Amino acid sequence: MNNISSNFDNVSLKVRSCVDMGDDSSCRFYFILGGKKVTIDCARHAGAARFAFNWGLNLRIKQYESDKRSTNAIEQHRLLNSLKKTEFPWMYEVSKCAPQEALRDLD
Repeated sequence: MNNISSNFDNVSLKVRSCVDMGDDSSCRFYFILGGKKVTIDCARHAGAARFAFNWGLNLRIKQYESDKRSTNAIEQHRLLNSLKKTEFPWMYEVSKCAPQEALRDLD
């Protein structure tokens, strides 16, 4: 029993995921095992995804207001990659998948 409880001492991050299903919503809690490094890495990836989503959404809104046309995730990902080196160097600290998937969520 001691080994099991010591494994739960390493729980460092509790993530809540909710899905709205009309009148009913379903929420689940996920526990990520690991130490301080895992917590920091998860927070960095979540932050990069959130930044990319908001950046992409803002870009799409501005483009639609001016040209009455929209872009797609592939074009935005190419633009984001070209800007990473100069404007967003902190994005090299996370996987490319985090911002890429966030931009795909806009499609």
